[in-house]
Formats: sequence, structure tokens, C-alpha cells
Amino acid sequence: MQDRDQQTEKATTRQRERFRDDGKVAQSREILAVAVLAATVATAYAMATPAAEAIKGACRALLGRLDQVVAGNQPWLDPVLRAAAIAVIPIGLAGFAAALIAGFSQTKGLFTLKAMTPDLKKLNPLPRIKQIFFSKETLIGLLKSAGKVIVIVAFTYNTFSNELDKLSSLGQQRAGDVLVALGASILRMTVTIGVFLALFAAIDYLLNRRKLEQDMKMTKQQVKDEYKDTEGNPEIKGKQRARQREIGRNRMMAEVAKADVVLVNPTHYAVALRYDVESMGAPMMVGKGKDALAARIREVAREHRVPVMHNPPLTRALFASAEPGQEVPPNLYHAVAEVLALVYRLPGHAARAAKAKAEAARNSRSSR
Repeated sequence: MQDRDQQTEKATTRQRERFRDDGKVAQSREILAVAVLAATVATAYAMATPAAEAIKGACRALLGRLDQVVAGNQPWLDPVLRAAAIAVIPIGLAGFAAALIAGFSQTKGLFTLKAMTPDLKKLNPLPRIKQIFFSKETLIGLLKSAGKVIVIVAFTYNTFSNELDKLSSLGQQRAGDVLVALGASILRMTVTIGVFLALFAAIDYLLNRRKLEQDMKMTKQQVKDEYKDTEGNPEIKGKQRARQREIGRNRMMAEVAKADVVLVNPTHYAVALRYDVESMGAPMMVGKGKDALAARIREVAREHRVPVMHNPPLTRALFASAEPGQEVPPNLYHAVAEVLALVYRLPGHAARAAKAKAEAARNSRSSR
């Protein structure tokens, strides 16, 4: 188990998914209790009139069939069972539905069997005894339960005392009025306790969520290891990127060797241009570089006898407006055409262009 002092990093997405897969999500049983209480009380209130009518009808039917009750005949049970169904079944269904909705809303539909999977470590009684009797979580749970019971008893006693004074004056009234007043008193008591339970449930949920966030925190090493697993080893990825850049540079240098001209500025920038009247619609930049890469372009150009011309303004403009493999922008056509016209008049240009064209044709056939 990790030292809590080292768990300083917020949980990553994968860490949260792992906890969720294990069934560890922020939830409170108190919210279920409040939802069930609210649903049952609301349903009981809504069904009070039809339930009361059904019960009165059952009582009248029962009194009218006392002979059947005495004789042990069963038909007298029908109205009683019907009244019980009207009074109880809707309340039970409402409570069940409320429990499902409250549970799924907290877990967002989570369903996992991992909590039911046998774990041999749980067979060792010592950790369980320590967790039950000597853990901080157990102490907090006991304090919460004790506090809840004390407050509920205090609320109930206070509310019942106030209601008892009202009910004491109902002794001379009809039984129906007494039942209505008694039901109203019970409803007020239930609502009062329900409000407290709702507040307690909200606090309990926030505490559980805070504890879960603390449990999900990770050490710096765990975050690094997870990053390596998901994104790959940074060192290896760095080497791969460096290798890809090297391959790209080598390809570009091969194109520079076949360029018509290299423009420089005079040491910081370099761009290589090529133009084939038969296959290209416009001159194309085949390579560019800055500082060390520019020096390498100039070196390759000298090795393959590619003309190198100093033209700082055009070099900077081309460097900023195009990438290798792209055509020269139209606004620079005229300036580039003037440079190419000078290149074409240089001795040996035609022979070098024919050699480059033949090499390109060979490469095209070999690629097929």
C-alpha cells in the first residue's frame, strides 16, 4: 500500500476508470434511505383517500360477514385483501422504484461483479479485525451513525411532544377526525425527520466523495508509469521522432542534390528550387533550412554542383511562404523566373538537368 504522504497527484482518467471497474464510486446509503422515505410518504399521502375508502369498505364488509368469519369461510378475506393491496402495494412499488433511481443516479448505471468475486486475501481475519475495530473509517462511521440516531431521537421527541398536545384535545371527536388528525401529525413528524435525513445524506455523500478522491490520488511515480503505458516511453518516442526527422532530412537532401538552384541569405537561410517545364506547372521548393540545416544544404549543393546564389530578400520570402514539396507562391514567380533564367545560362546546366531527369525516371521505374 502506498504511503498517503506520497499520494499528492490527482487521479488520472485511467485511475478513475480502475476504481469504477472495481465498484468504487462516490455514493451514500443515506441518499437511498431519504429517497425511499420521500417516495413512500408521498405515495401514502396521494393514496390516503382511496386507501381509507378501501379500508372502510373492508370494515363494513367484514362486519356484514361476521357469520362467515365465525364459521371459518374464506370469502370474507376478499375485501380485506383488496384493501390491503390498495394501501400497501403502491407504497412498496414507489419505495422500490425510488431506491433503484437513487442507486443508479449515484453510480451512473454501474454494474460490476468484482465486489462478489472471491478474494483469498479476505480470508485472513487479522486485516478484517483491524479494519473493523481500529480503523479511522470505522470510527467515523460510528460517529456518523451515533450522531444521526441522537438527532433523529431529539427531533422525534420534540415533534411528538408538540403533536401530543394537539392530539390530546381530540378525545371527544369522531374516530374519523381523530384518524385524520393523527395522520397529519405523523406526516409532519415524517417530513421533519426527512428534511434532517436529506441534509445528513448530502453531507455524507460529500464526505464519501472527498474520501474517494483522496483514495484515488496517485504518487508521482505512478503518474509517470501510467504515462509510459498510455503514451509510450518518452525517451523511446523522442528517439523515434529524431529518427523520423533524420529520415525526412535525408530525403530532402536527396531532392536538394537534384535542385536547379539553392538560394542563401547568405548563411542563416537556404532554399532549394527545381523546375521541370514538362512535369511541373510552377517552380517547386524541394528543400529549406535554417542555420545548421542551411549549411548542410549548401554543402550538398556544392557536392552535386548545384548553383548557390546569394539573394537574401528572395530567400527569406521563399522560406516564410512555402514548405518543401510545395510550389512557389504566385507573387514570387517573377523573381524566381529571373533566378532560373540566370541558372539556365550557366555552363553545364543542360547536362546536369538531363542527368537529374534520367535519375528521376530510373527511380520512378524502380518504385513500380
